[in-house]
Amino acid sequence: MMKGGWALAQSVLTILMHLVGACLIGIGLIPTVVIISMAFEWTTGMGFAPKTVILALALGLGYIAYCYSIVLVIGGLRFLLRLRLTPGEPAMLSGSGIKWGFLSALHQIVRATALMFLVPTIIGNMYYRLMGAKIGKGVQINTQILHDATLMTIEDYAVIGGGASINGHIIERRHLILAPVHIGPKSTIGTGCLIMPGVTVGEGAIVAARSVVPKHTIIGDYEIWGGMPAVKIGERTPRTKKGRIPVATRNTSEE
Repeated sequence: MMKGGWALAQSVLTILMHLVGACLIGIGLIPTVVIISMAFEWTTGMGFAPKTVILALALGLGYIAYCYSIVLVIGGLRFLLRLRLTPGEPAMLSGSGIKWGFLSALHQIVRATALMFLVPTIIGNMYYRLMGAKIGKGVQINTQILHDATLMTIEDYAVIGGGASINGHIIERRHLILAPVHIGPKSTIGTGCLIMPGVTVGEGAIVAARSVVPKHTIIGDYEIWGGMPAVKIGERTPRTKKGRIPVATRNTSEE
């Protein structure tokens, strides 16, 4: 497609998504409006000070109600529509590309307005499940930047550190590269890591904080990786008793 055609299509789709997003945010705000309206009714005739306090508390409660509500609105919409991404390399303006853009925009609404208060909690995990991620038991997800949830598998007791960015896509030459990401059981993704599409992290593995794991990298069970780009820097020794794993030991064989 010519550059002018691409820019026009992008602008039209952006405007349409803004309109859809405005409607979805409005639906998510219904509980907030109800709470604030009730507070106004309740404080009729009150003095300035108590009315101010009650309305302020109602605003705070209304915002938290919105956070819960928008998770159900956005996650529920994705769940009902059964939208899923398929691994491959579609053009940006293909059906798959537009579907990816729509799902990304839905996630951005929750990420920008609510998700910072919902991770790491069961509500955050519920949201990612509604968005299509496969999440095991005991998983701790402390990030808002888990994109392309339908391509994500996070197994039991894995930990995703704060601010880690896990992506099922990259864009190259106006084509999407979509690939699943698999995070194994009892593994740890450190704070601020960048995990690219197609990455597999094995059981009990550790990715050190701020590391960048390139696309299609395979990290073996109980391995320790770090750096930009990430490379293997050590190993852990598995221990089966009560499912615990001892402290990481440095791999000195490569020094």
